[in-house]
Amino acid sequence: MTFKDKIIIYLHNKSERLDNEYLDQVNYYRYRSPDENDYLEMIIKKTRRDLCNEIIGDIMVLLNLKRN
Repeated sequence: MTFKDKIIIYLHNKSERLDNEYLDQVNYYRYRSPDENDYLEMIIKKTRRDLCNEIIGDIMVLLNLKRN
């Protein structure tokens, strides 16, 4: 396994973990009444996920790969 492969696997796992955290948060608030702090947590998780996906896209361009 090359270093490039390891980077791709790491980035994929990181992206999946952040997506799952965000979706868990969304699902959690479907069954309870959220307050201001809950909305702030949701914004933070969404921002982290979006930033990570943007950085991963840039890294894929640098590695000359297309992201699915």
